[in-house]
Amino acid sequence: LLEKLEGSQKLNLQKGEKLVVLLNNLGGTSQIELNILSGEICSWLYKRNYRLQRFYSENVMTSLNSHGISITILRLVSDDWLRYLDAVTDAPAWRMTHLPPKLSSNANEIRSTVTKQGIDKYVGATLSRENAKLVEAAIKKACIAIHEAADLLNALDGSAGDGDCGNTLKIGANKILKCLDEEKLRCDMPQSLFNEISQIFENEVGGTAGAVNSAAQAFIESATAKEWHVALKNGLEAIMKYGQAKPGSRSMVDPLHAAVTAISCDNPEKVQWENAVKQAEKSAEETSNMIAQVGRASYTSALVQKEPDAGAIAVSIWLRAVYEAVYSK
Repeated sequence: LLEKLEGSQKLNLQKGEKLVVLLNNLGGTSQIELNILSGEICSWLYKRNYRLQRFYSENVMTSLNSHGISITILRLVSDDWLRYLDAVTDAPAWRMTHLPPKLSSNANEIRSTVTKQGIDKYVGATLSRENAKLVEAAIKKACIAIHEAADLLNALDGSAGDGDCGNTLKIGANKILKCLDEEKLRCDMPQSLFNEISQIFENEVGGTAGAVNSAAQAFIESATAKEWHVALKNGLEAIMKYGQAKPGSRSMVDPLHAAVTAISCDNPEKVQWENAVKQAEKSAEETSNMIAQVGRASYTSALVQKEPDAGAIAVSIWLRAVYEAVYSK
């Protein structure tokens, strides 16, 4: 929308000139969506050196409960116009702020810091070439398995959720596969790899990025079987901490917890990992007998919660895929 307005010959915007912008809610857009849009619009204009004098966000002209927005830009060719806009009025529909918009200095500092620093891609333990190939094969097989299970996961999620679990995970899986094909992921450095995957989830999917990032911390010094178990445990603990989910709450925590607790030795081998995967699959199926305590499903009737949780099944699918990729020979 902004690019179309900027390119409009009729509006004829000039860099550096003063603007007044109105973000209009067509009726059904939530406040949190308007807040996000407001920030994006202001940031977009500032980056292009426009001088934003006033920014209004309100339900000015609606279309019943239409879920959408419109953006109006006024070129401030006279300072008198700003005075008129700020004038006190009894008009009930004009509930606008008199304060000019301003991005906080903290916001600019945070944006600058993230841009300069980002996430270090070259940290942690380094794997041998053979083990790096195993990691790549495991990641690829897990992503393909999630891609192929998208319809199943959507169907499971549809009974007591939003019905988009499969599609959401498929987006992330496809992005990871694309990055693997383009050799953008450091499969020889697990900590760096998990940091990169966490960025993909944050940018493409949303959620779980913190859990993946927590898992990455297990590989600071080494990457033995012990560290892979610690990584799984770190991810589980992050999900439980920030998602407020616990074992028995009918969520992805159930199979993860089952897998983590199934391994009791410091240096798990094939038999321990096989048991961990089987326990995760068993726990995922058993979520069909649980009442949801977290997530969208927790707002639905227990009568519709008869199928296994989609997120739990997804965990069991990628765990099985990783196990088979590593121990297929």
